[in-house]
Amino acid sequence: MTTAAAFVLGVDGGGTKTVALVADQTGTILSGARGSGSSLYDHADAIATISNVSRQAIQGAGIGEDQIAAATFSLSGADWPADFAFAQNALAAEFNFPVEVINDAVGALQAHIADGPGVVVVCGTGSTTCARNAQGEVWFSGFWQLTPGGVDLGAAALRAICAAELGIGPQTAMREAALGRFALGSVEQLLNRFTAREQGATTGELASLLLDAAEDGDSAARAITANHGSGLGDMVLAALSRVRVSGGRLPLALTGGVFRHPSPLLADAVTDRVKSRFPDVDLVAATTEPVLGAVFGALVQAGVRPDAAIRQRARATIPPSGLFSTAVS
Repeated sequence: MTTAAAFVLGVDGGGTKTVALVADQTGTILSGARGSGSSLYDHADAIATISNVSRQAIQGAGIGEDQIAAATFSLSGADWPADFAFAQNALAAEFNFPVEVINDAVGALQAHIADGPGVVVVCGTGSTTCARNAQGEVWFSGFWQLTPGGVDLGAAALRAICAAELGIGPQTAMREAALGRFALGSVEQLLNRFTAREQGATTGELASLLLDAAEDGDSAARAITANHGSGLGDMVLAALSRVRVSGGRLPLALTGGVFRHPSPLLADAVTDRVKSRFPDVDLVAATTEPVLGAVFGALVQAGVRPDAAIRQRARATIPPSGLFSTAVS
């Protein structure tokens, strides 16, 4: 890394938000910026959003674009070869520094598990899974992800509330909790809030409410949580099979807005399913943000190995949690 180009850019683009960080060669995070979602499949203006948030972070660091040595973009929707080619070409046309595009699940794995075998599950608005073997080969779920994230979890809560109201499902404390949270007078109003033709609400707003109810012992909420966690665990097992990991110590990181909820029930359901085949699971504390995986990738591009000291410094200097929080957290 040269004196002139002594900084790197890491960007995490997801379905709900886009976050960019600028770091120096020691791993110190100098600035951060946030914008709207930039999933390549769901947002027509994804590249413009990514570019704008990136430039905000660079300006926030008080440097010029010519001082960026490398950038890694960890993007939702970078799933098929054509997606990588599209994003790589578009971002290379936006910036004069070297750019790398990776799937956002790969970035999350790099953020939480430095090397060797390991697996990460990201559960936020959506969900994704990525596993790596001892040789460094990775597999990420992309469109193979059969168990979605907070939006689907919230949708299951809404279905349970409606089923109870129609008399075809068990009663649930989620009913009164949801009506109280949104100051509504009936389940019909609640259903309308999330299904009306012109509305901005998403069922992800119900995910934390469901986990609250599950933690309080509500049987319907607990059943949904256990089923969802088991499904996420199945995706972990599939990912490990794809990279031919069959045993031994297994670091497992669970991250994303849904896993930030204080209830351990969803995480327990995931780990219980994984332990059915991998008894030696080592649950890695998700004490950082997936965007750091992009920062570490950019450092590697720039010729700097992100060792333990650099990784710790990045975690210690990352912006406050408000930059990363979402409606499903």
